[in-house]
Amino acid sequence: MCVGDRPKITVTTTAIDADHIKICISDNGSGILPEAKAKIFEPFFSTKSIGPGTGLGLAICRQIIHRHDGAIACVSEQNCGTTFDVVLPVQAKHFEGEFVSLA
Repeated sequence: MCVGDRPKITVTTTAIDADHIKICISDNGSGILPEAKAKIFEPFFSTKSIGPGTGLGLAICRQIIHRHDGAIACVSEQNCGTTFDVVLPVQAKHFEGEFVSLA
């Protein structure tokens, strides 16, 4: 967390153009180490000890976002927080009875 800051999460939305929106989710935590940042979207990657999580959260988020023709990006500054930017089309895609494999 940035020195002197209280923990904070901020969510903002922006219309990029008539066809796309951007959702930014930011925190002011400790940030993500550069070597971990390169792997955060890989299935089963986690910096936590065994037990607290499976490491699937961001991998699943990315799959869902990509299936909706969107994109996700991460910007992180050590000791000052992380921002995830999600860009999605305004028009929703409909998937009937489809399942996505993470493999």
